[in-house]
Amino acid sequence: MDKPSVIIGIPCFDGKISALTVQTIFRTLPGPVEGIIFVSHNPIDRASTYLWHNALRTGKATHFCMIHADVGIHPEDPNSMQWLEILLERMEKHNLDIISTVIPRKDWEGATSTGFDMADLSDPLDGRALPLAALKLLPQFFNLSDCQQILHIAKDAKGLLFNTGLWLADLRKPWAKDVFFNAQVGLDTTKATPEVTALSEDWDFSRWCRGGGLRVEVTQLFRILHEGTQLFDSQEVPNAHK
Repeated sequence: MDKPSVIIGIPCFDGKISALTVQTIFRTLPGPVEGIIFVSHNPIDRASTYLWHNALRTGKATHFCMIHADVGIHPEDPNSMQWLEILLERMEKHNLDIISTVIPRKDWEGATSTGFDMADLSDPLDGRALPLAALKLLPQFFNLSDCQQILHIAKDAKGLLFNTGLWLADLRKPWAKDVFFNAQVGLDTTKATPEVTALSEDWDFSRWCRGGGLRVEVTQLFRILHEGTQLFDSQEVPNAHK
């Protein structure tokens, strides 16, 4: 493996970065980090696109890592000092295009921001969130095939939906220059009472990756914290959902 050079991008929705996020980044230093880019653009799809293409324009980065300003790795996680190196090594060993982490949603539903698309790409998204409780059945690193074989809820899934709260991508691949993040809002008129529908920028990007045949994995190796009204923990399942 050539010596990696990573640009870390941080979308800051209100111009603020949590101490948790800062600590997670500083644990990677000096390491393979070429630079860090902050942006407070809103909405998130515009911020993500800005960060991605600025990383490309440096001409020096081999990889792009995004971490949201309210996400981080638990300081007591034994891998908290080597998380970036672990992701880089896994990506190179298995020739991955993208590797994402499991992040808990900021609610009490016991769900993650990882999920499954039950629809063909020619049809609207039919997304099902991966429950935190199901993680105990999966290996530390998993792909769509693993989920289809192990989880009943993913048996008929057509695609893996990953999140961009903490993820790594290989900028050396030909597809990298074509990336554009897009959050979509529409109106579902198939129901008696039309409903507003939303497709997040990361799940929309997941579908784009699927259409391009990209090799994607997700890992639950790290204990991820998501800062909201409290710290939501990827290794703590709400009692009602255990």
